[in-house]
Amino acid sequence: MFKKEGYEVTVVTNHRKVDEDLAFDVVQNFKINRIRRNIFTYLNRIIKAIKISRNTEIIFLSGKFSLWTGGFLKFLFKSKKVIAIIHGSELNAGGNFSKFLTRWSLNKVDHIIAVSTFTKSIALKINPKLKIYVINNGIEIKLNSSIKNKIFNQKNRLAMVSVGNLSYRKGQQNLIRALPLLKKNILIFIIIA
Repeated sequence: MFKKEGYEVTVVTNHRKVDEDLAFDVVQNFKINRIRRNIFTYLNRIIKAIKISRNTEIIFLSGKFSLWTGGFLKFLFKSKKVIAIIHGSELNAGGNFSKFLTRWSLNKVDHIIAVSTFTKSIALKINPKLKIYVINNGIEIKLNSSIKNKIFNQKNRLAMVSVGNLSYRKGQQNLIRALPLLKKNILIFIIIA
């Protein structure tokens, strides 16, 4: 999306599986900097983030360590816009020091985007004064016509899919409890965990 709008995009992430990483990276239209996992992984990520941030206008963060790095980057580069995307699991992870870094970083960044109202509520327990926007995760589904016809061929029927780990915070239990109310209108319901 940002690339289509004319922005130069650079991603810093971990190196996990060489073949899979290369196959993914080669088809992207943005630069990906992968950091190999070793005893210096976190230090290398911080160094790479500092180097890239010097020539960057906007910094997006996603994940616990990225959030902490973003707080540090905002401290170093006060004029940069730093936007944190929070998913929920990173907010209460770790011990007291981890929670301190999370709280400190949330207070440093310019904007916070939560992927759900539930995630927003967790963050507001950390600091009720945080200004948080909710933008739910979305996906682009490209189905071939034979699959579309099988799933969406009946009028007034829903095809429902839940993608993600099964956990209380993701709310699949609410969807399952609501199924008896919807059973006449659901053509298919899939949970991918």
